[in-house]
Amino acid sequence: KVEEGTSLSAAIESVRIMPPLALRMLGVGESTGSLEEMLADIAEYFEGEIDARLHLLTTAIEPFIMIFMGVVIGAIIITMYLPIFKIAGAVGG
Repeated sequence: KVEEGTSLSAAIESVRIMPPLALRMLGVGESTGSLEEMLADIAEYFEGEIDARLHLLTTAIEPFIMIFMGVVIGAIIITMYLPIFKIAGAVGG
């Protein structure tokens, strides 16, 4: 569509691969002649958004990982000491 004469922002908008904020920023970059800088700004913005969401996700998952590891370690300790307690009960009884 760009080869046909439409603007880059209009062509990308028709495909719907970018959010509206990025499309508006892209349109401003096209109209002001600073497309390269605007694309860099869009990339920085979305990298920050992804970093924030990944930080939130890892913070939310962290307690579940700790609980899971505690259960696994507890199961390992129980399976190691259970035969020892059975032997001690058999010898003492």
